[in-house]
Amino acid sequence: MATDTAPAWSFRHHWMAHTATHAMMRPDKPALRYLGATTTWAQLSRRSLQLAAALADRGVGEGDRVATLTLNHPWFVESVFAANSLGAMAVPLNFPAPARGDDRGGRRAAVYGNAPGGPHPAG
Repeated sequence: MATDTAPAWSFRHHWMAHTATHAMMRPDKPALRYLGATTTWAQLSRRSLQLAAALADRGVGEGDRVATLTLNHPWFVESVFAANSLGAMAVPLNFPAPARGDDRGGRRAAVYGNAPGGPHPAG
C-alpha cells in the first residue's frame, strides 16, 4: 500500500503560512500583545523570517535543533517560528538551567533574548 507521507517537520510550516496569510490580509492587526506592547502580523512575519535567515546563515536546516533561551516575550514566538520555518526544532531552555561547559546538546545554534533589538542567533 503506497502512502503519501511528508516528514513530520513539514506540518510545522503551517505556522509560518498562517502568519504570512495574516500579514498579507491584515498586516496592522495585533498578532501578539505583551506588557502593553503590540506586535502586528506584519511585524511577526518579518521578524520571524529575518531570524530564520540569520539561523540559515549559521547552517541551521531541516532536522537541526535550535536552543531558545528567552524570557516570556514575543521573541520566543518569533524564534520558534523561525526555527520551524527552516524545518528545525526549537528547543526551549529554562533560564536557571546551569551551563555545562562546551556541551551543545546536539544543537546547531542557539537564540537568546532579553537584549535591545530582539532575539539574536548565537553559535
